[in-house]
Amino acid sequence: MDKISIIVPVYNGEKYLADCIKSIINQSYQNLEIILIDDGSSDNSLAICQGFKNRDSRIRLFQKNNAGIGPARNTGIAISTGKYLMFSDNDDLFAPDLVKHLHDRIVQDGSDVVCSLCYRMDENGCYYFYLDHGNPEKDVQDGVYSPQQYLTMASNSRALITCYDTPWGKLYDRKVFKNVEYPAKLAEDVSTTWRLYLNANNISYSHRDEYCWRMNTASTTGTSGYKVATYVIPSYEERLAFIPLVGVDPKPTFSQYEYYLHHVNEVAKQVGDERNFKNTTCKINILEKYRHEKMMNQNHGVS
Repeated sequence: MDKISIIVPVYNGEKYLADCIKSIINQSYQNLEIILIDDGSSDNSLAICQGFKNRDSRIRLFQKNNAGIGPARNTGIAISTGKYLMFSDNDDLFAPDLVKHLHDRIVQDGSDVVCSLCYRMDENGCYYFYLDHGNPEKDVQDGVYSPQQYLTMASNSRALITCYDTPWGKLYDRKVFKNVEYPAKLAEDVSTTWRLYLNANNISYSHRDEYCWRMNTASTTGTSGYKVATYVIPSYEERLAFIPLVGVDPKPTFSQYEYYLHHVNEVAKQVGDERNFKNTTCKINILEKYRHEKMMNQNHGVS
């Protein structure tokens, strides 16, 4: 049975951390290496991790000075020994058969990555589902895809785009991480996950939602949404410059990029962030200028 390394960066997650770890150790697939990376927590998180480590020999605990979730994941990858890798945030939950189902698919299909969906839970225990089991999206089919096919399909899907950039909800052959590291900045997954897709030979999609993404207002994305969005913009610009070179339609990614441009522009104006406001306004005006010129040329029959 293949060993699977599950990497959990931990930072001040004492409120939900125990539930997260329990959901992983109770997986029906048991050949796990559970790597907890304490990223300089100042609450009771380290003690919680140590308690679980003392009770389960599959758990490895590593402490480091706070450097962010990207470097914490890199540390976990470097010390892991599993054939396959998975990730979890320290406040999320695994359904009991999540690992088994993903492993079954990656072996059955001979793929390098298998992706699935998530659902969300707010702090009041209310659930939000992106997948309608009674009426699955017709353009999203359980199957095996080339990286180009998957990136095109996922970026056009209302459901899949929710988990497109996230590191979790996926099982990776560790070889796709060759020469790939998470950056030490916000929106680190937006800069990274598309590279992992393109490093793969084939990608499986499993039409299931067995990863629970907790809507925690104390989390990084919960408290820093605007700041995260400002990091998303250059990450999208890098992706847009690259993906057409490998045959991926850039139009869906460009639409998402424009959304973030306008979002950051509006918030920057509200909060008085002059630098961000000028930067995004310049880019929006340039896009509108050349879109207008293209429309005028088309109307006058200029190719």
